[in-house]
Amino acid sequence: MQPLHHKPRRTGRFIRFVRFCKKDETTFLRTQCRAQMRRCTTYDIDLSLDEQGNILHTQCECAAGMAHIRL
Repeated sequence: MQPLHHKPRRTGRFIRFVRFCKKDETTFLRTQCRAQMRRCTTYDIDLSLDEQGNILHTQCECAAGMAHIRL
């Protein structure tokens, strides 16, 4: 049982979920987050990482990330 003065952490404030899977040497992530100014707006974010954690590919639905970026 938690003490009465316990305040829940606000970890789910902007990030709704994170999913990932690994295929060969690449890790794929998909997440959905809320916009900071419009809480009812959400964006899907996709990215892929190599084994060292370097970003291989990323894509976001927000205005700044509309283009697919290959690094």
